[in-house]
Amino acid sequence: MQDHIQDLLQRFQYSEQLRETAVFRILFGGEEPSQVMADLDIHNSYTLRNWVSLYQRKIQTGLLTLPAMTTTQK
Repeated sequence: MQDHIQDLLQRFQYSEQLRETAVFRILFGGEEPSQVMADLDIHNSYTLRNWVSLYQRKIQTGLLTLPAMTTTQK
């Protein structure tokens, strides 16, 4: 039973890099959340919305600074 619970917990833990990738694709890449979820195997839309909200707050409060855009991004 304990192994089963541990497997479930690990299955739904996402790395910081994956979180950033997902958020940046939505906020700056203009991708649909459903597509990002499918591509990155994220199982819960609430989780993804929460990440996006957290990053938006970090950007607004200056806790997260973004690199300058390249010419292709402009």
